[in-house]
Amino acid sequence: KTCVAIYDYNARTDVKLTFRVGEILIVFDDSQEDQWPAKHCQTGLKGYIPAVCVAPYGGLDVNVWFHNNVIRREAERLLLNPINPRGCFLVRNSEKMYAHTDDQRGAHVKHYNIRSLDAKQGYYIAARRVFKTLEELVQHYSENVDGLCCQLTIACPRPTLTTCTISKDIWEVPRNSLQFIRKLGQGDFGEVLNSTLEFNSHCIHS
Repeated sequence: KTCVAIYDYNARTDVKLTFRVGEILIVFDDSQEDQWPAKHCQTGLKGYIPAVCVAPYGGLDVNVWFHNNVIRREAERLLLNPINPRGCFLVRNSEKMYAHTDDQRGAHVKHYNIRSLDAKQGYYIAARRVFKTLEELVQHYSENVDGLCCQLTIACPRPTLTTCTISKDIWEVPRNSLQFIRKLGQGDFGEVLNSTLEFNSHCIHS
């Protein structure tokens, strides 16, 4: 399947792929939970990528303002970061939009329910104005206040991925992707095996 990078990723081993936000990758097998074999469309290189760093091409995750699987409390915490300006916003997967604003009460977060027509044929906050897609809705309110507390300005940055989030991807590959060839040696901590990985040949210490 075709995916798009939603995070930058720097490979730490030669069986991984380095990519940047917005670049396109072809995933060969997405059955593993943590990492997938893929091909980088621009460079033609093949390797493993962290599943958490990409999203299906054409899906909502490709929009920087869409925060999938973020709970309400976390959404508010992200928006109230002091570096975020008035009008900073995000949309959760529950189709709720949150906007950072300020008034006599100080900085706070305003919540908006995004309603949809039957079979997702349209989206709206106010019934008098319906949009075909969520992207069109966000674009409109980025250009017009139109009843909101303020005009939307910039998308709230996604939380930064930590090493712990993708640590398994960095140090492990799926066992079923390895074909063991021969034993090279043995030490106090285990055996060293020569094996073939889908994209390369490596020595595996076990």
